Amino acid sequence: MKKAFTLALLFAGATVPAALAQQRVFDWVPDTNDVVRLAPGMRQNTHQYAPGQGGDIKLQLTAQRPVTVSLIHSSDWENATRDPEAILRAEVMDKLQYLCKQEHVVNTTYTCTLPASADSMALIVRDERTGDRAVLAGISNVLGVRQAAAMIAPANEVSLQYYRWDCVQNCYRSEFREVRLAKEKFAPNILKTYSLPLPEHDGEQVDVKMKSSVPMLLAVVPSDVAQQLYSHPDMLDNAVGNGVCQQRAAQSVNFGCQLNPNGAAQSLIVLPEPSAGIPKKGKTEIEVSSVKCVAHCRVWPSN
Repeated sequence: MKKAFTLALLFAGATVPAALAQQRVFDWVPDTNDVVRLAPGMRQNTHQYAPGQGGDIKLQLTAQRPVTVSLIHSSDWENATRDPEAILRAEVMDKLQYLCKQEHVVNTTYTCTLPASADSMALIVRDERTGDRAVLAGISNVLGVRQAAAMIAPANEVSLQYYRWDCVQNCYRSEFREVRLAKEKFAPNILKTYSLPLPEHDGEQVDVKMKSSVPMLLAVVPSDVAQQLYSHPDMLDNAVGNGVCQQRAAQSVNFGCQLNPNGAAQSLIVLPEPSAGIPKKGKTEIEVSSVKCVAHCRVWPSN
């Protein structure tokens, strides 16, 4: 996905090598590719774009017969297709909200600017041929929707070449450095929170090492939610469920968590599992560190 990038350089001394002074050049480069086969009237979720701050996408599509291509929020698609036969019913599928719809496509360069969203986006390709839905539905009760569709008419083969926005000239490998945020021992009978730095560059994460005498719960959650847990412990399940990373019933753990580039402050919460018995002499040891980019960094765009 295309995003805005800037070049971050470290200056060591009074001079900088000429090669490092050259600005990086970005362009679309081929990424993954796929081939799908569609029966008349069939819709298929062919690709997922991860949630985030949005940006441009590009792909090359070629089909043997005309198709419609569009994007939709993945949650909307999943809800609509809980009934497998829903993909055969236009009265259901046509009510969904599609983005960047292109119809009657056999050979095109497809582009779209995705909105910022907490939900992933699904690329949907629909074969525009009509079929006897009553017959198709009857056969599908025995064989399944896709198997039934394959019996009605020859497949429409659709080739998809995806592209990504990447450096193509004056490219340098990003350099990272570990920064310790906390290291301590404590009695495992309270909620502990550790503020995490706002991520500035692609690839930043938090690393956690912990040993405990009792099973502990660890999760990365929004800082405002972490602070509310002190007075509203009943919010714990919902907070952990919406967190970026989590470890349950952990006593010896070493894990890394990619920081969410959404501009909101995040915190690591650590507390004993609700079902854990607390020994009088128990201890928990924890070390929290952050991996930060320090040179040749891909910077996330600011809002």
